[in-house]
Amino acid sequence: MPQKFLGILWQDNRYEVMSQIGSFPADVWQLSEEKTLEPLAHVDQIRVTDPEGTDITADVSEVQAQRWAQGSYQRGHLYMFPNQATGRFGYSVVDYPAFQKEWLAREPIVRASGVIAGTHNHVGMYPRWEVRFKDGYIVGVLGGGTYGDILREFLQYPGTQDLVYPFHKSPGFWYLYEAAFGTHPKYFRNPKELMEGSLGPDRLHAGVIHWGLGIRLWHDPDGPVESKQWMEFTAKHNVPRDHSFHTHTYFSSYRLRIRGANQWVDLLDKGRMTSLDDAEVKALASRYGDPARILADDWIIDMPGVSAPGSYEQYAKDPWTYEKAVVDKAVAGTYEYYYPRPGAAAAARAGGE
Repeated sequence: MPQKFLGILWQDNRYEVMSQIGSFPADVWQLSEEKTLEPLAHVDQIRVTDPEGTDITADVSEVQAQRWAQGSYQRGHLYMFPNQATGRFGYSVVDYPAFQKEWLAREPIVRASGVIAGTHNHVGMYPRWEVRFKDGYIVGVLGGGTYGDILREFLQYPGTQDLVYPFHKSPGFWYLYEAAFGTHPKYFRNPKELMEGSLGPDRLHAGVIHWGLGIRLWHDPDGPVESKQWMEFTAKHNVPRDHSFHTHTYFSSYRLRIRGANQWVDLLDKGRMTSLDDAEVKALASRYGDPARILADDWIIDMPGVSAPGSYEQYAKDPWTYEKAVVDKAVAGTYEYYYPRPGAAAAARAGGE
């Protein structure tokens, strides 16, 4: 297989094959991920905000931080909320995708409070919703149209409020489980995937967070295979076995407070993954060409009132209509923010004649 296509997650359509996804150097990609994860073992608080309305905070104990740091790595999908990094054997950064030898206990679970708000998930768009958390658990869902109605119904599903799941100490399923980072700056909104009902490429883009609701535990302590206890428990009680009901946030500011130092570290700044601007990452990228071009985000979502002209309030009522029009322009070659602009090369040649 040509070197261009090594290291990317899929390349089954012309949009991705013709993009810069496969040209992003694998060692630069991994170094930027490692830089993102460096502070985790030393953290005592997480704070995330986003212009769509997300504002959520969680305290992290020293034990929780150590386990989080050990279990947080997955290539292109960093586990940036501690609960997803536990109840499993973590992946090895050095020998990825091999597993480490230590099982990381889920308890004590990390409990977030605040709001997650958004208009996108893994399969499309919906009217803006807010999911409210108190002490780690969902306490309310506002808006969201049909998507919100479905979650409000599922919150009442028998067993999800009162059963204690394996390897947990408190009853309930509807805890905040996931806040995962995409890490690849060349991924983009793919027209083919969009029209087939997927925003999967969105969540792979560097700095996009996808939040997942409801607990999941992958491994029993005896080995890195799917948890037998988890599967038997969920089958016996006919209750959910995995997280779902995702929300994407695209312009998040994600901050970590360092334990004992009263110092904050920014991992995302308005959706930009700050490790892509790290001096060591830039130096490594310079081996392949202009680091500014190599590390640039090739796609930023058009969001009226946030990254594009217009009213966010109007957009948030019906995101699909606006988003579909943007994709149609992109496919037609008339999208106004293309770089270089359509026809620019021909115009430059004509000007030189």
